Amino acid sequence: MSKSAKKKKRKNSAYTEAKRALEAQNGSSGKKSGTGKSKKDSSAAVKKNGRKQEKGKKETAKSGEKRKKQEEERSTGSADETDIQQQTDEPAAETAIDTGSSKAVQEKTSGVPVVLVCIVSLLVWEVLFKTLTVRNPDPQGWLLTGGYCIVFGTLIGTAITLLGEKAGRWVLAAAETAGFAVYTGQYVHYLFYSSFFSLFSLMSGTGQVAQFADSILRVMMKHFFSILLLLLPAAVSVILAFSKKMSFRMSVAARAVCVVLAATVFFCIPAALNKEDGRMYSPYNIYHEINSPFYSVRYFGLGETMVIDAYRYLTGFEEKTVIVAPSAVQQDDDGDVEYNVTAVDFASLADSESRETIADMHRYFAVARPTEKNDYTGIFEGKNLIYIVAEALCYGAIDPEITPTLYKMASEGINFTNYYSPLYYASTFDGEYMTLLSLIPRDGEWSLYTARNNDLPYSYGNAFRKIGYRSEAYHGWWYDYYYRDETHPNLGYGWNAVGSGLDVNAGYWPPSDVEVVEKSVPEYISDSPFMVYYLSISGHLGYTFSGNTMASKHRDEVADLPYTEPVRAYYACQKEFDDSLSLLLSDLEAEGILDDTVIVISNDHYPYGLLNDELREFCDYIENEKFDIHKGVFLIYNSATEGRQVDTVCSSLDALPTVSNMFGLEFDSRLVMGTDVMSGQEPVVILSDRSWKTSSGTYDASEDTFHKARLAEIGQNYVDEMNQKVYYKFLMSRYILEYDYYSLIN
Repeated sequence: MSKSAKKKKRKNSAYTEAKRALEAQNGSSGKKSGTGKSKKDSSAAVKKNGRKQEKGKKETAKSGEKRKKQEEERSTGSADETDIQQQTDEPAAETAIDTGSSKAVQEKTSGVPVVLVCIVSLLVWEVLFKTLTVRNPDPQGWLLTGGYCIVFGTLIGTAITLLGEKAGRWVLAAAETAGFAVYTGQYVHYLFYSSFFSLFSLMSGTGQVAQFADSILRVMMKHFFSILLLLLPAAVSVILAFSKKMSFRMSVAARAVCVVLAATVFFCIPAALNKEDGRMYSPYNIYHEINSPFYSVRYFGLGETMVIDAYRYLTGFEEKTVIVAPSAVQQDDDGDVEYNVTAVDFASLADSESRETIADMHRYFAVARPTEKNDYTGIFEGKNLIYIVAEALCYGAIDPEITPTLYKMASEGINFTNYYSPLYYASTFDGEYMTLLSLIPRDGEWSLYTARNNDLPYSYGNAFRKIGYRSEAYHGWWYDYYYRDETHPNLGYGWNAVGSGLDVNAGYWPPSDVEVVEKSVPEYISDSPFMVYYLSISGHLGYTFSGNTMASKHRDEVADLPYTEPVRAYYACQKEFDDSLSLLLSDLEAEGILDDTVIVISNDHYPYGLLNDELREFCDYIENEKFDIHKGVFLIYNSATEGRQVDTVCSSLDALPTVSNMFGLEFDSRLVMGTDVMSGQEPVVILSDRSWKTSSGTYDASEDTFHKARLAEIGQNYVDEMNQKVYYKFLMSRYILEYDYYSLIN
């Protein structure tokens, strides 16, 4: 074979390989766009293609000249026509290959950057969430929230670019789904509890989610449109990703810039907060000194709030204590006035305390104003006490036809008609904590469980046992639910529940309060004096006739009520509770100790198993929904004592000091967060978001507005003073729990 023939063969082989490469690349460019190479590689490829195209043009010119020469020499047979055509096509094939490669690079780098998608998703979620929950977001808060959205969106999007296109799509879809679940879960939690769940409640509250699934579903259906809006960012992002309209490519240098900028913004935001802002709940105080998830969402958004919560949960967080000046609280020095106090020398304790936080607590309580003893001090001294925390009992449930015993006790006893039982983080468990200890529960944990080894001298069980009473507690559900087998003995009770000390049927839901009374009363009724605590259960959600045994039991008795089925089912459940009261009174009277026994009833929380519209069907007192849905029952009944109505605004925090004063128990009113309602001091109702209500008006933290009650006379600084008072009640409650403070002063 001649040299010319060999050369032609090599060219033909190169042409064939180039043509195959072009066909292979054109067939797979759509599948591989956006993966495999960095932007730096793509740029180099484009430059190389340009050089090849220029070379191709030169070779095309040379080929033209050669073809002309070959036509002139055709007669000599130096080259055939087919060879000429192949030679002229070779540069064109190379040019086509290079053009296809350039298009593939452009396809891989085109589309919406994944970083931008992540940022926009977070921004939309935060705007929707704050609009749905924080009704009057702080203007500065929008800027701060936007900054954190940029930080988190940039970091998440940059991390996804490391995975390549195929894996990146799926990881983005998972991240968007998780984001939707978190924002929706927090929204539904807010609709139930007017608060946001924490890392602790997320890990420990799965059982409650399953138990309340029916009620949760009803709430979600009512707010379906809002939840659909929260789904929008995730849906759009996933569609963009899988329709190949999103770019997952980023150079190493760009990634580095993104990470540095995100970190810079993240650390600069807290440093830029104004420390001199005079507001109690300023952004600076919320970020650095005060633990308030609601205000944190208002200023920083949900994403940063959950980051702060996780950090504080994992590392521990101690709120800063500000030493209170004596002018901030008041105490009369008139020697004729007696106070409910104990002999504690707080000043000496502060001077000898090396721990600054505890020393500050001593200084605070040294100047805190105690409540005065009054005409009701000791009126029930020596009598038996039965205290009932009624499940989901609201003021509207007192009805002369459906709940006649409850109606009788409210009419003939001391009835607190403006009593509120705010719902806190752990529903019933926190309701017990506030009622039995007069302390505000700490968010992010089960406070009563945290206190299971603390010294709790003012709890009813411990206080009455100290003066020789028998102290027992009964509950118609499993003994270890909420770890009550550990918490309630520490409150001073002999704990009796299903599986440990109380033989009632727990094979249906909910169990019967009537059966609990039947089985428990014979155990203590002949052993006066006694202090007995009942935690009722028959009024528990869900309120349906098909899934609630107590509702089904009394269905015929509520059939004619002009309400929807959930409301009628709710009344049917409370009918069972009312029957248990009737049985209890009958047993006490038969034993001859009714006049010597005081029965106190208060509720744990409002019936959140009903929608607010359903509550309005029978609760005609609801005007300000945020506060009025929490209006509950607090009554003190003794057949030998004249009844009266008390219209002072009060709450579950005030029950313990009020009852303790009436029984003449020794307690220090400075060391509890509630107020003896009969003392003349003004109590305050405190919601979990630090909104509050007094007889003078209401302050809504979500709107940062105060609405003065009619005819109320208040000072110029009343709102600021009350906000400070509420702040210290939260703070001191937290520290009493955290440091086991009662043990330090006893």
